[in-house]
Amino acid sequence: MLYSCATDYFHDTDDPRPYIRSLADAGFDGIHWCHHWADDYRYTPEDVGALKQYLADLGIALFDIHASAGKRWVWEAAEEQDRQEGVRLIKNRIDMAAALGAAAVVLHASAQGNLDSQRRSLGELEEYVRNRNVKIALENLSSPDNRRLEVLFSQFSPDFLGFCYDTGHGNLTKDGPTLAKVWGNRLFALHVHDNDGKADRHWVPFRGTLDWKPVIEAIGCSVYQGPLTLELKWYTETGEPERDFLVTAKLAAERLTAMVEAVRGKSFAKPWG
Repeated sequence: MLYSCATDYFHDTDDPRPYIRSLADAGFDGIHWCHHWADDYRYTPEDVGALKQYLADLGIALFDIHASAGKRWVWEAAEEQDRQEGVRLIKNRIDMAAALGAAAVVLHASAQGNLDSQRRSLGELEEYVRNRNVKIALENLSSPDNRRLEVLFSQFSPDFLGFCYDTGHGNLTKDGPTLAKVWGNRLFALHVHDNDGKADRHWVPFRGTLDWKPVIEAIGCSVYQGPLTLELKWYTETGEPERDFLVTAKLAAERLTAMVEAVRGKSFAKPWG
């Protein structure tokens, strides 16, 4: 069984190596790269080479990457120069994914983004990702309006543009399992976490109000064959030690995986491809 966790469970702009080591020590097989997901940082070949060596030394994989939504350089911006720079920023993450063997790059397509810009940017990215054996997955957001995804999915094929199911966002909007069922043939990535139905808490599964039965059924009936990827926040003010937090998270991932296997009646161990 493969288990993954996002690197930004404490911070997303500092040195990620201590978090990656802690995840490896807690028994996770790989990571979902979430560092610098909301700024304009571009990784250099030297950055990527050093990360590749670090992951190899730990014996841990990089499964997918949360591409940057950008701060000034935004791929869905109406202003053309900012949009073009935003596309270059996404290409930077795609190159990183290809170099490190990641299967998917996750993007936010917000309802506030310029739809024409979103279409144009995805059109420019399609050939780029196909040449690098990477796919793009659009994430359901915590806004109640996810119709933007429906529009974009209708215009791009599922062998290029897929869906990232964020369970916490789905608990806030109450439509998560429905979206995952409708777009199950496009499910390329997971962001698994819990909350109280009021805010995006990024709690360990089973600590909130999320009804996991329809979530698991949606995942189990989809094409997804990848790792169960957690996207969590470690609340240090609770006094919970980091090691305990990560071990509890790993146990929750194992419990959820067993539930998915029960739905599928087959192994949930191989990454999709």
